Amino acid sequence: MILYYGVDREILNARGTFELSNSSIEKIEQEIESELRYIIFIMPLEERIIISPTFLFESEMCRKIIGRNREFVDNGYLLQYMKESSNRDFWEKKAERYKKAMEICLDYKEAYDNISIYKEVNKIWMPKVEKKESVGIDSRLIFCKSIQKTGKKEGIPDSIIERILKIINDISDDVFLWEVVQNALIVRGITSSIIRKLSIRQEMNNSYLNVFGNHSVQIPYNSIISDGIIGYDSIYDIWKIKCILHTLGILFYVNLMSAGELIKIRNNIDMQEVLQIIREGLSQKKAVETICKSVQEKTDIKLLIQKILKNGGENEMIICEKIQESTLKLLHLSDLHMIDQKSMERSLFFLRLDLKKQLKIHKLDYLVISGDVSDRPIAGYYETALLFCQKLINEFELDIKKVIIVPGNHDCDREASKKAYDSSTNTFCEDIRKMRYQAYNDYFYKPLFSKDYSLEYEHQIDHIKDDEHKIFITGFNSSFQIDHIETKKSGICMEAIQNDTDVFDLDNDYIKLVTWHHPISGFGSIEDKTFLESLAILGYKVCLHGHIHEAVKENYLYDDNYNIKMIGAGTFGALQKERGDGIPLQYNLIEIDSEKKQLIVHTRKREKENGIWMADARWGDKVQVPKSYYTINLNTYEM
Repeated sequence: MILYYGVDREILNARGTFELSNSSIEKIEQEIESELRYIIFIMPLEERIIISPTFLFESEMCRKIIGRNREFVDNGYLLQYMKESSNRDFWEKKAERYKKAMEICLDYKEAYDNISIYKEVNKIWMPKVEKKESVGIDSRLIFCKSIQKTGKKEGIPDSIIERILKIINDISDDVFLWEVVQNALIVRGITSSIIRKLSIRQEMNNSYLNVFGNHSVQIPYNSIISDGIIGYDSIYDIWKIKCILHTLGILFYVNLMSAGELIKIRNNIDMQEVLQIIREGLSQKKAVETICKSVQEKTDIKLLIQKILKNGGENEMIICEKIQESTLKLLHLSDLHMIDQKSMERSLFFLRLDLKKQLKIHKLDYLVISGDVSDRPIAGYYETALLFCQKLINEFELDIKKVIIVPGNHDCDREASKKAYDSSTNTFCEDIRKMRYQAYNDYFYKPLFSKDYSLEYEHQIDHIKDDEHKIFITGFNSSFQIDHIETKKSGICMEAIQNDTDVFDLDNDYIKLVTWHHPISGFGSIEDKTFLESLAILGYKVCLHGHIHEAVKENYLYDDNYNIKMIGAGTFGALQKERGDGIPLQYNLIEIDSEKKQLIVHTRKREKENGIWMADARWGDKVQVPKSYYTINLNTYEM
């Protein structure tokens, strides 16, 4: 989230605004509107700008800005920030808050007693971002510390500072506003000179901004009047962005085009690739000239904008079959091959972009990762994979109990298995060989799940058991036999299936899925498939796997009553040389309709390193138009 919070330009005090000339008001309006446009144009598709309630509801200027750019609101780019449970709750609390404030402070009475403006502004509906309860408490503490620090710097006696802090702490949360604080200090005998030295208004605003920053909300740099510290670490340096747009010759377009045209342009695939160059340059704090040169080497952005507008948005993001709101959402990733944090952050960015903006999914129900979490079983790679999973889980509000991750052949430590063999004595120690998954456990599995991944093959099994929706998912290790000698010996430990006792207690209404790393046919497949008979009889209907770096589907048919549909996810993160020419990065988004006993598998692909995920139209026969999804009916053997 990005917080646009112009401290001295948010026009907290409407009385001060009306003292300005009409030309001055219009200039401020234009400045705010332009800054919002610059941020919206540059920011990723899934990003949002939060506008504080004060900025939105108490400013006639902002009402006009929102009115002219309503499509930004309708498309979810502009949100309001509040903690109340509903819009009605917000209005009631807001009205009561300012009513009390007006009784205390004359400035508020004069600023907000214009009922016609207040009502008109309140008609604007905007989606809300929930506010953390701790924000108010934290900001008061930061504010008080700042007052102490500034007071000491200005040589104000400790006794007066203590008195000021007591006055501040006596003000209730309902009316903790800078005008009220200033008024309370004056009424209790604190001189105007001391109040000026303490910078009451600026310090209070800065205290809120610091708290927002602590809650991972980015604050654009130079969009506020402050001491230059707030927003310094944000990539959204507005003056720098303005210089980039000017140098590229498109500042005129961004300022004058309609909100709808701006949205159309930034939704274009080619434009997003260009904007990503700018975002990366800003995040790395590169010079304006360097960023612009990189863009110009890629394309003529001015001509690209003209082409997009002329062609009516041709080459916009490809949207697959509409995702249903009523279904459960399972994200199936495989072969992450995580290495370094930079590539991980890029992978996470594009995944968030696809799920949230294109597929309109903001919450996932289940996450399955079918092996090869790391490219090699070393600590640094696993720590990168761990961070990726933690961020993904937090971003999409996943319950850790509804996450299953199984190891793949790349997660098997071949160096550890070498220690089990003593060539001089021709002896072998199985207990040492079992240490092949120690690194996987220590640096990834245990920090993520807060439990150990068993080194005993018969206990290498995980479950998701969702009694509410009657979903049961089991994870096995198909790489348990692989070591530095047997590099391709995949399979499922039969004793692990025997220990899968939870599945016996489930009634037939449960949808039963299973996951492991290897396929059952083709390259790298499991040779001994006898175990599949047991799984089919146990009621497992679908297997989610990876390894072959390409999305595939097939069917294991035991008889007319028992079968398992095999779903391959492709690779989410393998390098081009590891997945072959013409094979893109891929992942699956699976809808589960528990009532119809049906799965809809959406395949997504990403063909370029900095490219966007899109629908992967590869399903259907020769007489059908290829589709980006296929349906699995769990009550039949067809798919």
